[in-house]
Amino acid sequence: MAKTHNFSFKTDIRERMNFLKNTGSLREVGALTMSSKYVVRHVLKLLPHKFNTVIEYGPGSGVMTEAILKRLSSRGKLLAVEANAKFTKTLNRLKDPRLRVLHCKAQHLASELIREFSRADAVLSSIPFTFLTSADRLRVVSDAYKMLASGGIFVVFHQYTPLMFYPLHKTFRSVAIKFEPRNVFPCFILIAKK
Repeated sequence: MAKTHNFSFKTDIRERMNFLKNTGSLREVGALTMSSKYVVRHVLKLLPHKFNTVIEYGPGSGVMTEAILKRLSSRGKLLAVEANAKFTKTLNRLKDPRLRVLHCKAQHLASELIREFSRADAVLSSIPFTFLTSADRLRVVSDAYKMLASGGIFVVFHQYTPLMFYPLHKTFRSVAIKFEPRNVFPCFILIAKK
């Protein structure tokens, strides 16, 4: 069974320090700390009431991953795509049969994998889009679109600028922007619907 994050002050500080220790390159991880419980709650509220397949780009230490697994059906699937090797090891310790951890960059997903997950209810991303080229940003958006079922959502969160609004708007039928101030640092959450 996956450990649950206890957001007591002492535990929260320890987990955030561990996150910093494992980040390696800011260009790779894109955050100085994990998403706050407020960001996690905000994103979870956006998900459909019942969902079976979710893809998560840039799960980091797994704060969002664990929250998704708590709500995921017993036959559900969660694909976690993480570029950082240390975080990949952390995610693999969750030992949940519904979770598949893939060590690669979101912009380098194989076409076979995109076909395998072509009916996802949601794609969630906290990857550092500001450090990607314009072509890589568009590829991530295009791949997310291909993996989503009709009516599925692509949620881009833990973003410090609304940079991804226009790439999302080019591909998805509707895009909304939310703001969550209770995070280090306050962040934008973009919701694109297929």
